[in-house]
Amino acid sequence: MKGFFYWAGRALVFFILVLVGTEILLNVLKSPSLQFYRDQKLLHRYNPVYYVDLAPNKDIFIRHFAGKWEGRFRTNSLGMRGLEEPDSTKPQLACLGDSLVMGFGVSDEDTFCHQLNGIELKGGARQTLNLAVDAYGSLGALRRLQDMAPKLKNLKEVLFLFLETTSLFQKNLELKECYRMTRLMKFEAEIQTLIEILGFSLNFLVLLIPFRL
Repeated sequence: MKGFFYWAGRALVFFILVLVGTEILLNVLKSPSLQFYRDQKLLHRYNPVYYVDLAPNKDIFIRHFAGKWEGRFRTNSLGMRGLEEPDSTKPQLACLGDSLVMGFGVSDEDTFCHQLNGIELKGGARQTLNLAVDAYGSLGALRRLQDMAPKLKNLKEVLFLFLETTSLFQKNLELKECYRMTRLMKFEAEIQTLIEILGFSLNFLVLLIPFRL
């Protein structure tokens, strides 16, 4: 029995040394592809409800390993893209969606949500807040909104944008099911108005949804 524990202990120490050595070696070599995925991991964190969100108070410069793009990714104290904190004295518009909305591949100031900040809608200028997280589907976006909405004290609208990759009929069924489940919002889409404001082509479905508690 003593021999078993002796060899088990040696094997455990060996594997620990291998893991530590590998980590040190990778940090020294700084392979572009490994650094790219490591930086992405640092930007994100596990969420027990919707599995992944953005880590709060991050400031990371991410460069694509093939040189296709690079950008500075910063998050505020609530894990939203950009440094600006929610201001309860201003009417707020939340941007919701996947990597297209989060702005994966561009710096904070180049995301369309940031560039919409201060847009005049009925009731005054809006503070835009980017709730989007890359790789979300409509249900993930819904759960993200359920989690974040109580922290936004003056939320007036939700801008939900996604690339139309499935049939519009099927996507509408998914959305209506989401709203039936939560009853957080009344499903009122002013699609054409938002397309005109943002200048997007009809490849995108854009929903401006009045927020109702």
